[in-house]
Amino acid sequence: MRLSLVTAAAVALSAAATPIERASTSGINDYDCKAQPGKEPIVFLHGLPAPPGLNFLTKLPVFASKGYCVFAPTYGTTAGIIFAGAKVEDSSKEIAGVVDKVLASTGASKVNLVAHSMGTLVAAYYLKFDGGGDKVKAYVGFGPVYNGTTEASLRLPKQWIPGLTDAFCPGCIDAVPPSDVIDRLHEGGVTVPGPTYTNIMSKLDLQVTPYTSGRIDEEGAKNIVLQDACPSDIAGHIGMAVDPNISNMIQWAIDGRNGPLPKCKPFFLAI
Repeated sequence: MRLSLVTAAAVALSAAATPIERASTSGINDYDCKAQPGKEPIVFLHGLPAPPGLNFLTKLPVFASKGYCVFAPTYGTTAGIIFAGAKVEDSSKEIAGVVDKVLASTGASKVNLVAHSMGTLVAAYYLKFDGGGDKVKAYVGFGPVYNGTTEASLRLPKQWIPGLTDAFCPGCIDAVPPSDVIDRLHEGGVTVPGPTYTNIMSKLDLQVTPYTSGRIDEEGAKNIVLQDACPSDIAGHIGMAVDPNISNMIQWAIDGRNGPLPKCKPFFLAI
């Protein structure tokens, strides 16, 4: 979520991320990939403002190597550089088109949906308002922001320069309460029948504040606090994107959340 940190990383590494986004023969963004039995395609939704190849630099090849058809679209681009910066409603409709294309090309009846940061707000909106409930088997959000964030790099621009923020990053306005999008999402409950919802939060998240913004206390939703499950894991908001413990939890969730959580390994990237 934090523009100052993630933008710098995105600009510096976007060139490196591009080959991953276009890796049409690796099982990543390959619309010739056919879903294997028991392995629904996985659609990853990146956060703000990192491109997908950077945001999921380690996760995409991990799941592609396991035989999944993996898709990580770039969506919601504003000002040519701010990824996931568009209005949540617009990004949600964009993702609806992506999921339909994935289902048609892979032959699958449903997908799994994995989202980070701003992508979790888009994912929840898509599931509730744009038909995702009938097309998603399992949804996993890490660093989720369903109740918005009070983090200063998003909150202060909304308060002080709302016109400029609306022009360049209307999604930023959606993610900071008070927000019509957040109110609409919570009216009558966030979840919809069908998909399982798994939310993974970090107590050390400095971008989604409070970190409990990522909780959904509704039937069918599972909330995991990373440090409660893995005391030796100090990943924050950004670190979760490359944390192998998060990857294992994603696998556990899309496999049906059977049995205990996977065993954890120490992880010390405290960002």
